Amino acid sequence: MNILIISPMYYIQDRPNLFHDSNAVHYLVKPWAKDNNVLVINIYRESLRKALRYLKLEERNFYKNGYYYSIDNVKVGMCEVLSKYKQGYNLTKKQSERVINFIDDFLVNNSFHPNVIVFHFPSVMTHVVAHNFDTNRKVGILHITDCYACESIDTLEILQNNLDACFARSAQILKYFERKELENLCDNIIYSGVPINTNVKSHSKPNCFDIIYAGKLIKRKNVDAVIYALSYFNNVKFKFSIYGEGPEEKKLKKIAKNLLSDEKIEFHKYINRSELLERMESCDLFIMPSEGETLGLVYLEAMSRGVICIGLKDEGIDGIIKHGRNGYLADPKDLNNSLLSIIRVIFELDSDDYKKISYNSIITGKSFSENDMGYRYYTLITEGI
Repeated sequence: MNILIISPMYYIQDRPNLFHDSNAVHYLVKPWAKDNNVLVINIYRESLRKALRYLKLEERNFYKNGYYYSIDNVKVGMCEVLSKYKQGYNLTKKQSERVINFIDDFLVNNSFHPNVIVFHFPSVMTHVVAHNFDTNRKVGILHITDCYACESIDTLEILQNNLDACFARSAQILKYFERKELENLCDNIIYSGVPINTNVKSHSKPNCFDIIYAGKLIKRKNVDAVIYALSYFNNVKFKFSIYGEGPEEKKLKKIAKNLLSDEKIEFHKYINRSELLERMESCDLFIMPSEGETLGLVYLEAMSRGVICIGLKDEGIDGIIKHGRNGYLADPKDLNNSLLSIIRVIFELDSDDYKKISYNSIITGKSFSENDMGYRYYTLITEGI
């Protein structure tokens, strides 16, 4: 099967100067790429404030000619697009024409005729979705950004008239587009998966809680709220380790210095996925009250290792985390008090209840095997061919 995937978010190889977001789409593709011919168009949008990098000849050539690499049997072509000042989520018509020309050239250069074209974030690229590509099937995968970018009736009509099927990435996104009455919306959700370690056992309640956060240090992750909540528990032994980098780092370090002693909090640089999974096997609590989260793959990674997680209500992980059973969900409407209350509950759990929640977390994590979720994704996008 020849499958073309078009996404503004994909794994980026050997470009450390670029913003690296989630690799979730690549993890969905990797399990079945070896048995199919897969091309990916990675639409990378660069902001005006970072456009100075194009003063370098190599960067200008990447912008002009594209950047190409292969990873796990997938050929990737990166098309860089320069965003306009205060541009919203959607690609302009001119930007879309650039992307379409890039796609056409990439297909010709690889002698590739796609049986299926999959658009991740289709609401962001409506002009591209509406282009008359020669293919048997066109599928849209709806992320949280689509909820923000799909406010107009025109966008809905483009998705309905140009895609054979649309799939949501979480129950919350599915509900949103059900309310929008998107006619080609399917009930099946495209969930992400995680590598499974069959040797993981439920965690016992610790004497000193090993608490972690892993992700970008950006405002919507609400790491500051976690620091504030933990500062109320001076009588509890814990260590909060923060793994990640981003624009909020300086601010968070200042808050931490004022509220927590050095032995209770530590900042670390980004670590890769395999290192993070290994780290999670020895920690007790993962806290990420993140807003605007499509799913939050890192929650599943933590749960699969027996870590008790705190997420946020009405976000992508809501429904997978079931409050008080396999983790906890804070209330975004009263985040500080809600986090404080949940952390207190966890600290005060008796040993049996603590171990039971950790066990339920592992069972949930194991039900989202990366291999199973990848092949499920493949089955849904190729349905009928």
